[in-house]
Amino acid sequence: MRLAKINMALSVLVTVLFLGNNGYAQPNIPKDKIPSNLSAEVKAEVEDLYAPEAVKRAQAANKLGDMGEKAAPAIPLLIGMLGDSAGIELKTDPESKIAENTSPGIEAAVALGKIGDPALEPLIGAMKDKNPHVRVLAAVALEELENPKAVDALIVALQDKNLDAQASAARALGEINDPKAVEPLIAALKD
Repeated sequence: MRLAKINMALSVLVTVLFLGNNGYAQPNIPKDKIPSNLSAEVKAEVEDLYAPEAVKRAQAANKLGDMGEKAAPAIPLLIGMLGDSAGIELKTDPESKIAENTSPGIEAAVALGKIGDPALEPLIGAMKDKNPHVRVLAAVALEELENPKAVDALIVALQDKNLDAQASAARALGEINDPKAVEPLIAALKD
């Protein structure tokens, strides 16, 4: 149910991403600086985050998310992928004519949510990124974590200049359900 809500929110966001920058973003850590002590499974997916094909980058992020906390060493790389808005279309069911729109950045956000609390502080830091797509997707991942420690950063994001970032922060605050967020949410509704 929770993943379905994230996927629905991300479907709306992907439209914005397609209209905006359709670039290619590798992780912000040079490939030759990947830690050598990663497990073989994590290392294989981390290396695929550097692939020139958006589909391969998205699949690698997805697989890292499926590993959960085991993929925690990849968090900085996944944070660096949040700005990767290269649009791709995936068919989740070969029999279906309906395809799901996504991007490596969206898949990185979902992965960070699946990795869990080790991603909390890096995601809070990403809420200050200059790229609005990064802020939007960081809020989406924080929504999945439902950690009250994210509330202050999300409250600040209610005043973001980007409306999508504001909306993502509001959804995350609603999901976290911390009483401290009630007044700021009401004030944001009045704006």
